[in-house]
Amino acid sequence: MIYYSHVNEDNHVERNALFARHAKSLYAIAGSGERVIALMDCPALGMVHLIDNNWDALYLCELKITALAHLNIEDYRSFVGFEPPSEQRWTQFEALKPRLSEGCQHFWALRKNDIEIGICNCGHFEQFLQRANPTLRFFLGKGFYQCFSVPKADWKGFPTLRWRIVKAMFSYRWTYWLFGMKDSAFVSRDSALQVIPAALQKSLDEDEVSKSSLFHLVFNGNLHQMSEENLPTSFQKSVLLRIKAALKDDHLKVNYHNGDVLDVLTRINVEQGESRFFSLSDILSFFNLDYQQKLVDLITAAKTGTGRLIFRAFIRNRLTQEQFADLKKQYSTLKDLSKEERSHFYQVFQIDF
Repeated sequence: MIYYSHVNEDNHVERNALFARHAKSLYAIAGSGERVIALMDCPALGMVHLIDNNWDALYLCELKITALAHLNIEDYRSFVGFEPPSEQRWTQFEALKPRLSEGCQHFWALRKNDIEIGICNCGHFEQFLQRANPTLRFFLGKGFYQCFSVPKADWKGFPTLRWRIVKAMFSYRWTYWLFGMKDSAFVSRDSALQVIPAALQKSLDEDEVSKSSLFHLVFNGNLHQMSEENLPTSFQKSVLLRIKAALKDDHLKVNYHNGDVLDVLTRINVEQGESRFFSLSDILSFFNLDYQQKLVDLITAAKTGTGRLIFRAFIRNRLTQEQFADLKKQYSTLKDLSKEERSHFYQVFQIDF
């Protein structure tokens, strides 16, 4: 299953950290591919290792990166589903198909509907939003949607009570079950669901709704209303052009690794080489803190070169102040960058070694 296929993180934290480090190699959890693409225009970067224990996620990334390498930018954004529906998507896929690995070809050949709706829209999370969005629109009404275009000081008739009800609904597991959510990150008993309404409220309070891709996806179902400068980095034309050039010149190489990230990193020997960057995303949604520490220990034990890693926590296994303090004793360079994460949904942490 593709758990999510669109942007679901504010990737500026990783991007700023990577560019400041001038990393030559990137090791990243594949996910939807959007976080990875947001990092691929770093000038020093020459090698990207995409890792995931879910083949579906790797095939999603492979198709996106292959499409970016061989389509012009307008066609790429249309093909992946950023632009409105296009009748050309299946034809474009057929042209790209010979450039894909055999497994990737077979995977997408059986998913014509996913290609036709745009592969950014085919994930389980995106399907959940598509089911929930009409209900949100009807219940909140036009008075709510002024927040996307009108400064907060000028709002008139904002549906405060209905907004409170919606926030309360986002705090209960049954809401996610009702709209077909099966991802354990949302429906597990230990999920801190109150993080979601709190993050949405913070975006409203700071009058940053128009700049929040996640707010747009939740309540509009797409990013069509976002200005180019506020778009997620992975959709900005200037960034995509730089990545496309790097891929075309063979300056940037991409490797795909299927398996448990701890096993994969052990196998490909991350202890060697200089200037490495590890983008581990929200691995705590799937593994506990003990596993995370084993992973950090493996990475920071590098015998040569330097490195930096970033990991996140969403609504499972979020770090308490006590846990952060304990980790700080073990990893002296640990930093909490959560305040830099503009969607407000995630805790974000950095370790240098």
